Amino acid sequence: MANFYENEKTYVQANGTDSDVVWAVDDVTRLAAGDASDNAGVSSLNFDAMGTVVPAVGTVFTIDAMFDVHPETKVAYQHLKQLTITSVGAIATNQAVISFSPTLYVAGAKQNISSSDGTFAILENEATIQHGAASASLQQNLMYHKDAFTFVTADLPIMDDAIRCVRRVQDGLSIRCWQGSDIRNDELLLRLDILYGSKALRPEWACRISN
Repeated sequence: MANFYENEKTYVQANGTDSDVVWAVDDVTRLAAGDASDNAGVSSLNFDAMGTVVPAVGTVFTIDAMFDVHPETKVAYQHLKQLTITSVGAIATNQAVISFSPTLYVAGAKQNISSSDGTFAILENEATIQHGAASASLQQNLMYHKDAFTFVTADLPIMDDAIRCVRRVQDGLSIRCWQGSDIRNDELLLRLDILYGSKALRPEWACRISN
């Protein structure tokens, strides 16, 4: 029930070179039970036992004891929640602040992880494992519903003082074609303009398959 396409330009994720790919969550006491952050969401955590090499942005990792949940029922799945590194703070004495996506919610309507005590405190000193071996180059294949993303173009204005300025729409793409002369340099100029935008409307309907 899927259409398959081949593309030679799919992104390749390069993992960090550190052979020690196990870190530990550190200093989660600020997220103890009753802390507003449990409902507000967390997008970065402190880690120790990092080694000396900064992990690569884009690396996927999991944290022990942090399970994914069903988006509606909030019942915990059997697999751990996968996170993607978006930035890494400076490493000092094997410690670093790692920011990741998606933002984690352990309670409330946006809950997307499950912990045994319903707070982030359970993550203290839990091991973290990255996906793939050190220095691995992982091809990032994509699988998604056709409505997960959208691409739109806007109609650009037709210039009143231009003799040859037209707009054409083909396959949903709106392109303006404008032709004019340059009397100073004796040239005939032609330009094609497009105003476009793209957005992930439903990112939960898409995934990347690393191999």
